[in-house]
Amino acid sequence: MPNPVEVLQDPDIFHHTTQQFREANQATTNKTSRDRIPSYHQ
Repeated sequence: MPNPVEVLQDPDIFHHTTQQFREANQATTNKTSRDRIPSYHQ
């Protein structure tokens, strides 16, 4: 895990990390929606 200060000073790392979090959150959201609403994805 990178140093938070270094992340803030490096836009590339910051963007990359944010992107990872975003994708992880999206994957979790999609999975939860599929489990909750069976007809959502067909």
